[in-house]
Amino acid sequence: MPERVKQIKEWLENDLQADIKTFEPASKDASFRRYFRIVFNHVLNPPPNLPPIEQGGGTFLPSFIIMDAPPEKENTEPFIRIAALLKRSGINGGNLHQKLWKNNA
Repeated sequence: MPERVKQIKEWLENDLQADIKTFEPASKDASFRRYFRIVFNHVLNPPPNLPPIEQGGGTFLPSFIIMDAPPEKENTEPFIRIAALLKRSGINGGNLHQKLWKNNA
């Protein structure tokens, strides 16, 4: 398993306390970015801006997409800026829940 995929799974399992049902590539990009679709059985500690669905002893999140961009290869600031502009304009462009691992930290 690639190290960055391992880090993503560790974040989901440890920080969000997520029980991952499936973790699969969502699409391919011509850059170094990768996208993964994660389907959960439940999440005990969801990101604060993610509206959870309470279900039998845990929080259920059907799925979301994770975009991974190695900081040494991709500048994610334009992606983050455009996501904020879309949101402010009332255009549904998805939600940015957390930015991790800038400069491998």
